[in-house]
Amino acid sequence: MRLIKLAYLASALALAGSLQAAELYDNGSPDNSGNGVNNSYQSVMDDVYVPGAGWYAEEVQTQGIFFNGSSTVTEVDITIWQSDPGTFEPDGDYTEFFNNVPFNVLVTGEQWEGYDKIHVVADIPRTFMKGQEYHWVEFDIKDQYGQRMKLIERQSVNHLPAHLRSNPYPFASDVDLAFKIYGDEIKVLVLGGANDFQVKGLDNKQETLTFQIPEGSKQFDAGLYQLQQIRKSPVLYRFDREGKHRVEFKANPGEPAKFHTPLGDDMCAGAPGSLQDYCQSLVACAAYELWCPGL
Repeated sequence: MRLIKLAYLASALALAGSLQAAELYDNGSPDNSGNGVNNSYQSVMDDVYVPGAGWYAEEVQTQGIFFNGSSTVTEVDITIWQSDPGTFEPDGDYTEFFNNVPFNVLVTGEQWEGYDKIHVVADIPRTFMKGQEYHWVEFDIKDQYGQRMKLIERQSVNHLPAHLRSNPYPFASDVDLAFKIYGDEIKVLVLGGANDFQVKGLDNKQETLTFQIPEGSKQFDAGLYQLQQIRKSPVLYRFDREGKHRVEFKANPGEPAKFHTPLGDDMCAGAPGSLQDYCQSLVACAAYELWCPGL
């Protein structure tokens, strides 16, 4: 088994629209002793707190072993669960299931309990994970016989222990899962408090720039915003408790000396062409109250 991509070596800008995914979360390294997390009939899920405005997850990684030396990974299913706000347990009413996703594997050259340790990297469709909430990531990794890979634990539990599932109802183990998440972090344009928003209609294309403006901007209402290029024209949308709304913001046309700010250079780095100029103008207005035409 050969792995093409173990991890991204270069750190990307944490903004939807970046060319490379960055490491968003590391739940810890595998322990070299213990019983593992699951048996060959169980999938494994573990919880993660998503800070700030949220993430676009694109890749998950974990490690495990097969007791049968002739086993190879033939299928990887990943499920993103929301967390129940009262109990923090996995909420089965709100899940995103990704069946048979693309994956790469590597025999690391290390052993765990006398078995070859295998590193699994799974690519998932670009998935929005709302910020300031807990989520659960479930790994279901099977061999050619339909047996699950035994995943490797980390003994120190973060928040809640990993949960196991061999039927519709997850139940707690007594250890945590060693896993990582890669993708893009949504930046916060102006520091301030959190605001609720509905994500229906949120565009997950990499060409879309996504950021949050909490309370603090005099020119913009708090909420999650997206910049999109529609028929060669930049369009701005805001997401709040009622859903998606188009925002009228008329940026000045390009000038011989391009207007920009340090924050705009950071926030707008992934924006192409005219969307770059529009983004620079919007950031200057929202963050510095400069250059706010037509609002």
